[in-house]
Amino acid sequence: MVKVIACVLLKNGEAYLPDGSIIKDAAVYCQACANSGADEILFVDTSDSEKEHYNNLAVLKNLSRNDLGFFTAGGTCTHIDDVKKYLYTGAGRMYFAPGADPELIKESISRFGTERTACQVTTADEALRAYESLKEYSNKNKNFKYMKISKLPQVDMTSGRILSNIIAFAIPLIITSYLQLLYNAADLVVVGKWAGDACLAAVGATG
Repeated sequence: MVKVIACVLLKNGEAYLPDGSIIKDAAVYCQACANSGADEILFVDTSDSEKEHYNNLAVLKNLSRNDLGFFTAGGTCTHIDDVKKYLYTGAGRMYFAPGADPELIKESISRFGTERTACQVTTADEALRAYESLKEYSNKNKNFKYMKISKLPQVDMTSGRILSNIIAFAIPLIITSYLQLLYNAADLVVVGKWAGDACLAAVGATG
């Protein structure tokens, strides 16, 4: 499953785009993202001090009152209480930045579940630690199922033999076309037998 997630940075009570430009009205921007097809909003707290951190939490609370919908929030956390603070603002999921403490992630998963925990990984080691956390949680909770990580086969159309690449690309299209023809043929058989000539002409005209 692929999701479109809009990212908003929070710094000293202000909202910024990843390129550093300030967002004058964060609520309007988030609504525009939702109208443009974004599935959710990710707020990343980049605070360097406790005061700045509380200012950013206040921004999240104000935004959640504006019917923001489902959003994820977080940043660099050092204690489980930090996780609670983000979730208490109305966030549906806690976000852990790269380099977060694996033990803290495990505790968050244990207390709030995997559906309320999101981890950003940038290296294979971090991905493995996150995977082990999910595996450990699933062993303790038999009703939870995690998806095993596997590498999907890929075809590089820019290298190798051109003919074999084209054939590999065309075969699924050909199969799909034949299935579509069978679908239309079934329509013609059923309508032509029981609905009459006029309805058969309508099916032929509309496909």
